[in-house]
Amino acid sequence: MSVLDYHRAQVFNPLSITSSTPFLWCEVDRGTTFSGDAIAAGTTPPVVTITGVNSPTFPTIKVRIPAGGARGTATYETSYDGVLWSTAAATLASVVVGPFTINFPVGTYATNNTYDANPQTLNDMTAEANHLSAAAATGPLIVPNALGGRAGFTAAASRYFVRTVLTNSRAVSGPMTIIVIGRTPASTGGVIIAGGVNSMRDLRTDGAGAWGLVSTAVGNISPTAAAEINRDFQLSASWDGVNSLGELRQRGLPTVRGTANPVDPASLALTTIAFGAHGTGTNVAVNFQLAAIFACDGLLSAGDLARLRDGFAHRYSIL
Repeated sequence: MSVLDYHRAQVFNPLSITSSTPFLWCEVDRGTTFSGDAIAAGTTPPVVTITGVNSPTFPTIKVRIPAGGARGTATYETSYDGVLWSTAAATLASVVVGPFTINFPVGTYATNNTYDANPQTLNDMTAEANHLSAAAATGPLIVPNALGGRAGFTAAASRYFVRTVLTNSRAVSGPMTIIVIGRTPASTGGVIIAGGVNSMRDLRTDGAGAWGLVSTAVGNISPTAAAEINRDFQLSASWDGVNSLGELRQRGLPTVRGTANPVDPASLALTTIAFGAHGTGTNVAVNFQLAAIFACDGLLSAGDLARLRDGFAHRYSIL
């Protein structure tokens, strides 16, 4: 078994941390639902649809046309990582590749036609079923990245995925924890990685690359935690009612821990949460690659918080 396969085989279950009350757990390489028209490019591409639910071994699927012509004459190839491609085969009305079904309509295909699966829903793996929906009909692409073979999101969208009403009209007004895993882009501007509404419990950079935890007041982690470009990271914050307890782990660098915003918890309840922007779509995380988000409410013990952070860091090799 290769190192990559070993890491893929490890299933960390944060729901086993019994003292937490999780209301959101999404990982983009498993449980993401794809539907609607594929994201197409090239000369007058016929409208191909790709449906399915991904897995770590098939985080996404890409299709290209090596030989053009009418359906049946044209051929297609597929890839789950954009590097290795399948053997060319004739286009049929419907084909199954891994967990995906590709539907080729009648039409004329060109050799520059390409198609990407269109992610629509991040599946919440908690009992709360707070599934995050794509904020636009054409979601950001899932692309392979360096997170142990996992997939991430990267696109200039108004925001990536959002839940506008938490299950059972649930509102989080007290202590809570958010953990986000991703990769920084070549430039780290003032962006929000995960956030709610009314500047409520946002994880963001301040425009100079320093990480901030936002509740009723803006404040960077102290001591300052700087985001290095093109580096895998795990950012987490635990608002315990007294302080924002922040932690930044970046692959290959020392962990930084600190506090911010001693006025927590915020007076406004969290009812909306977004992944890759503020809940209302401001300060988008353009070109960030985002891989997972976890959130729970209720006061965590120091031991449980450490187990959550260590578990996600192990799964994504943020060491």
